[in-house]
Order: sequence, then C-alpha cells, then structure tokens
Amino acid sequence: MANVYYKILNRNINTNYAERVITDIQSELRNSAGMLKEDLFDVTKSMKIYRSTSDTDSLLKYYVISQLLKNMPELEKKNVSNRYALTMNKNIRKNVNENKYYRLSDGNWILAEDIVAVNNDGSYVRDEKKNNYSFIFRKTYSFDDKLIKIQLLLPNGKIVNNELQAVELAGMRKEFAHRYKYSGYSGNSSDIIAALLNRFVSPIETGLYMDRHYNLYSWNQREKCFIKSDKDFKSPLLTDYIFDSCKKVIRKEYTGTK
Repeated sequence: MANVYYKILNRNINTNYAERVITDIQSELRNSAGMLKEDLFDVTKSMKIYRSTSDTDSLLKYYVISQLLKNMPELEKKNVSNRYALTMNKNIRKNVNENKYYRLSDGNWILAEDIVAVNNDGSYVRDEKKNNYSFIFRKTYSFDDKLIKIQLLLPNGKIVNNELQAVELAGMRKEFAHRYKYSGYSGNSSDIIAALLNRFVSPIETGLYMDRHYNLYSWNQREKCFIKSDKDFKSPLLTDYIFDSCKKVIRKEYTGTK
C-alpha cells in the first residue's frame, strides 16, 4: 500500500489529478473522522495529527495530502476560500465563502439551507417556508434542538410587529381558562357545580396562544415574536380543552384535590 502512495507523489503529477487524489483521500478520512474536508488542509500542516493517529493507513493518507500541498501550494490556496468555520454549536459549521451552514448528520456534514444564523449561546435560527404561505416562519432553536421562539417575516423581509396580525397569519388560537376550577385532576373530575357556574360567566384570558400542533406561546412585544411557553397545561388527549372556534380555546382548571 505504501508503494501506491509513493507513486502518487511523483513530481510530474498534474494538478487536476492531484485534486482528485486529495478529494478521494479526504472523503475516506472524513467518513472515519467526521471532519469537513477543509479541516484536513489545516490539520496536515500540524504534527499533532501524526502523534494522535496510530492507524498506519490513515497516517499514509495524511502524509500524501501534506506532501501534495507542499509540492503544489496552489492547491491549498484554491481551497482556502472555501473554508468551514466553527460556530458556537458543535453540530453546525459555516462555509464562509458561500455564507451557508452545514449540519452534522450521521457522521456527515450536510448542507442546511434553512439555517440562517447561529447565536453565541449555541442556539440557531431557521427560516421555514410553508406551502401556500407567502410569509416565512423564522424559528429559533436551542443548542439541543428545542423550539424557543417564532417570528414572522413578510415577503419583503420585514418583521410582523403587530400582535394581532401575527396571530392571524400564524393561525394561532387565543387561550382562555374557566373562572371556576374543577375539583380533582384532569380526566378524573365530574364537578357539576363548577360546570354550571362556568356556563354563566365568561372565561379569563391567559395571555397564551395555541398553535396548530397544540403548543402554547406568549407574545413578546419587545422582540416581536412568539415565545414558547414553559408551562404545559394540556392533557395527553387534550381533554382539558374546549375548541370553541378556530380562534379560541378554553382550558379547564383543576384544584388538584378531591
């Protein structure tokens, strides 16, 4: 195997062939190390890789790349503009030249065209375009992929800053709660008195909104977005909600005691 690699190092090798060799070797190394190809241009210039790699086959591959770069510096210059920069999220990197993000998936870095930014805390922002909608859902996720907030953008890129307009566009339902609590717990209450009283009084606004997937949000006027609520009142079967209309839901309240 070593003889095959040494033949590749012939000084008469042409640039195009060298590029194909590097691409093939990088692909093999990337699959085994989970690295983006541009990392290899940096790592092969450092002796650290030789001290940390015990596999002979991998060492030879790194050696081939380093020698090709040494003998043909134009190869490295050609790839410098296509670097992938680290972000504050270990699973996301950015191609600075293309201004696009790549995400780690099953050991490979896959282009994630919907990611538009990565924040200092590791959270990231995705633009989601849905069918039959002219506006964009700009969603922010935590570093561990939990939804944090939703912002709506018009086709011209302008943020929807009006709460009522945002609610209408996103198809949110305003949440209300019964004034009188039912005794007991969810799914285990037959409080006739509370049921009668709630028939004759209007429910109270909770300040929350429910989306089509039954998640709850509050509106943040300063940031002009929906913040996902950390409260979860819904039962597994949504038996605690009355879907009064397409714009309104009413939640049952419980005392927690029988």
